[in-house]
Amino acid sequence: RVAGARLDYRKVAAMNTLAGKWIANLEKSHRHANHQFQSASLSIDVSGNRVSLTHSGINMSGKYESGTTVLHADGQAYAVSTEAPDVVVITRWNGPQALETEAHKDGRVVGRGTYVVSDDGTTLEREPRTRKRATHGC
Repeated sequence: RVAGARLDYRKVAAMNTLAGKWIANLEKSHRHANHQFQSASLSIDVSGNRVSLTHSGINMSGKYESGTTVLHADGQAYAVSTEAPDVVVITRWNGPQALETEAHKDGRVVGRGTYVVSDDGTTLEREPRTRKRATHGC
């Protein structure tokens, strides 16, 4: 990045490689011990700086679950969950292949993560940066 340069979010969204439906490859996924889902998919819809993430799948108990999180990739803080109203998330693009998120609570960073599409466009990885790196090999 060039110091002081700003991304044109409309251009990034137009050429975005994250948009689409991604299916977890369980053989390549490194799942947390408490999150041993049986199947998972993530649909990403990009419209300007608005990014909708819809997950669905079968959890470790064999039950279907799904949900949608809406992020705003403009570098501003937004609440994203009614279940955690004191947590805000700052989201920004790092080019058309990477979306960076940072969660804050009480003015402190409590989590970071990046969604990155491989150069060949076939794999989506989620890289949490507050604990051991996990990939979902979608």
